[in-house]
Amino acid sequence: RFKSVKDLPPVLQFLIVPLFPRIRKLLLLAIRYLVFFELFCGQAAHTNALKDLGFNAEGFDKIRGSIEDILEDFGYDLALFYTLCLLEAASFWSGLECSTFIFMARNGTGRTICKPEGNYNCRRVRNANIMASRSIALMTIAHLRKVHTFMEQPLSSLAPHVEVVEVF
Repeated sequence: RFKSVKDLPPVLQFLIVPLFPRIRKLLLLAIRYLVFFELFCGQAAHTNALKDLGFNAEGFDKIRGSIEDILEDFGYDLALFYTLCLLEAASFWSGLECSTFIFMARNGTGRTICKPEGNYNCRRVRNANIMASRSIALMTIAHLRKVHTFMEQPLSSLAPHVEVVEVF
């Protein structure tokens, strides 16, 4: 869909252009060897299945340790590094933390179809929005590098209506 940064909608350019200095540094270290990267992998079922079949795959999730927390700069850089290590035609799988985006959480999060970003005064909503933005930034970079991107969300999720997700 998007062939270069110039083709991106402004909201996506706003997400990835500030990452260029980080990307330049990480590209010096990144070797394209991964066929699969699973962001917010939980128990890493997809990643482990591919590893069992002999493929190079990496999972990433804060439940495995604070080093893999995308809300922290080091964690974001590590996720960016793995994204840069994906081979052309590889797959990037993101399963956003859906607990604040689902129908059942709407009362506590303030999310509605008209206001999918929800209540910014609620810390978990704010963090989920940051995670969504950072996920889309990584997926955009992956897409520009000719990697297949997928986002997993329940049917009742409002995540697809958040502006950065919707534009992607």
